[in-house]
Amino acid sequence: TDNRPRALTEAQEHALASVPLRAFIFTRLLQGWSARELQSACNLSEAAIIEHLLSLERLGLIEVHPGNRVRLLTRRNIEWRKGGAMRVYFNQFAKA
Repeated sequence: TDNRPRALTEAQEHALASVPLRAFIFTRLLQGWSARELQSACNLSEAAIIEHLLSLERLGLIEVHPGNRVRLLTRRNIEWRKGGAMRVYFNQFAKA
């Protein structure tokens, strides 16, 4: 069985929603994108993608391994909190 959490803490959701690019990067990692694919899609320098990956690691959402390989510390199918920061963010994004 997969013991990784399916839901994030309120603090983790808030930290993601407060930095839209960080939220985008995490949601793409959940979909299986690599750091290199994200770097290219977001037009980021290697230093910038590493900075974002390390911020996600500090939040306890991923582990960063050599070569910028990423291991998720959550399940891929996150259950976002009802009324939580990420649902609010997604709703605002969808309306725009």
